[in-house]
Amino acid sequence: MGEIRITRPYHENDGEKLAKWMNKAKTLEFIPADAILEEMPGEHIFLPKASNAEPKCIEVWLNKSAASPLLYPVCEMHGIALVLVDGRPSQEAITDLCQRCNCPTTILCLSDLSQRNAFFARDLAEDIEKSRPKASEVKINVKSIGLLPEQILELKIPMIRANSKAKENKEDFKKYLKSFALDPKNMGELDALEIYYPGGIAAFLDKILVEYGLT
Repeated sequence: MGEIRITRPYHENDGEKLAKWMNKAKTLEFIPADAILEEMPGEHIFLPKASNAEPKCIEVWLNKSAASPLLYPVCEMHGIALVLVDGRPSQEAITDLCQRCNCPTTILCLSDLSQRNAFFARDLAEDIEKSRPKASEVKINVKSIGLLPEQILELKIPMIRANSKAKENKEDFKKYLKSFALDPKNMGELDALEIYYPGGIAAFLDKILVEYGLT
């Protein structure tokens, strides 16, 4: 008799197990130490080097830090800041933002397309308006550039089963995906751009920054 295998669809909680086995594989030197991108807990701000031209009025904010090693060189090349946050930003992160802004600024947001993270840009805009120092009057525009439902369809990115029982954003997420005929029980991972976008996630960001006039 042949071997019988029972499989099930991948869901987001499998990521924790995958990380465990990947770390084991690195320890045993089955894979290179830099082969796996890992999350960086907490908040981090990567500013362009002083040798670059004067700071641009565009920043990239990311709430999934594993992709940051791929995105930082792109931000560095264009002379813009890369900011990593875990969930909603702290008061300190928003204060630092307002202190950096000396001209109307656009924040380009990257996050998973999931019930929890799909509204990262919206929530960030709300937090900035609520928490910015009273003396700060610079206009700050926040825009989501990925992962978007239309990108899921255009690039044919497979969505995976989400295992979230949270009620936060549940109805908003359903409405958001309805016109795209996407299942709100699933999620799209930002990391998938590395596979499904020509040139990977760095090329994806570079193209958008060029469109914003950063050449």
